[in-house]
Amino acid sequence: MTPSASKNSDLSLLNKTLFKLALPRLITRIVVVAVVAIIWLVIANWLLHFGAQQDYAFLKQYSPQVSEYLNSINKYIWWGLVLIGSVVLYFILAAWVENSIKKAGYIVPKQEVMETLIPQLSQSAKDVLVWVWGDQREPITIKNLHDTRNQLRANRVSRLEQIRQQRELLGLHAGAETSAQELAREKENVDQLLGSISLDLEEK
Repeated sequence: MTPSASKNSDLSLLNKTLFKLALPRLITRIVVVAVVAIIWLVIANWLLHFGAQQDYAFLKQYSPQVSEYLNSINKYIWWGLVLIGSVVLYFILAAWVENSIKKAGYIVPKQEVMETLIPQLSQSAKDVLVWVWGDQREPITIKNLHDTRNQLRANRVSRLEQIRQQRELLGLHAGAETSAQELAREKENVDQLLGSISLDLEEK
């Protein structure tokens, strides 16, 4: 398989997986937005109907000019209220959807999903997934898969290959690099092993 075909295959797999993972929450968002929009339409229609029945004649005793002016712009007053309410509601819904999408990014897909997806990815795509999977003390999240797809589109594969070649030029081989987290885990394992040996010796 050519690199281009492999990339397209990886992107197709990731797109299908992300769509399946996002579908339940996507439906929920659509339903919530639709219900809120319908409720607001009912309220807006009620406001316009209520406003159309308003009469400011009671203000004539204070100022006939003000009363006449308010009556002349009455419908615009209520349309303005509806417009302001619509803008406020839009920003509330937009913030809710954005927050919902952000939270969904931290969801960990079921293990069966990963067991189906990862074996089908090319090695290049797996390398990119490892690259975006920053905190490997936690499982892969939907955001990691989303970032993997975006990085594949941004030609991250060739950049990783360029990094590998430059590391070789500098004499920095992949096998020689050990992260601080790995060193800490190894030290913890050694300390536990030495502690158990010490306890065994004391018992004897």
